[in-house]
Amino acid sequence: MVPPLTVRMSLLLCATVLAACAGSPTVANREPTTLILTSRNSPTLALQNSSANAPDEPSSATRINKVINDEGMQALIATYESQRLFESTLESIPPNARQALVLQRGNRTTAWVFSPHTQDPNTIAFLQARDFFLQLFNHARNYTQAPEGAATDLNDSARRAQNIQTGRSLKRQP
Repeated sequence: MVPPLTVRMSLLLCATVLAACAGSPTVANREPTTLILTSRNSPTLALQNSSANAPDEPSSATRINKVINDEGMQALIATYESQRLFESTLESIPPNARQALVLQRGNRTTAWVFSPHTQDPNTIAFLQARDFFLQLFNHARNYTQAPEGAATDLNDSARRAQNIQTGRSLKRQP
């Protein structure tokens, strides 16, 4: 189900306002950034910005890859900053973690974890970070790998996929 345009625009406006309030974004312009939600009993969800390389693994029954533009990822990181969620992160995932949300920016890695049967104060930060992630993930486009030499405009991924299936040229149509 796709929410109405007004709801999508409201979410985008809120993210933009939060980003502006948070000051300068921590995702450098065109810095490859990926946010990955792993769980013991569910598929891995990966959200990356359009500047990131192709995912390590293709989408499958155990992993779903989605892409957003650089500004969307900047807004998400700015939201995390404004909510002070970076104060409750870990550098590695403990073995007893049931779920983990891992942010990879360039060569830096940050993680929020949810561990069962603990009174960890970081659990609230994980739940907030996961909720923000899922809101954006649910409205992002699926990652579609374009053939080598094809256009890389993510907004045209559906058109490119259709062209590949029908064998038409991948050049821009007027």
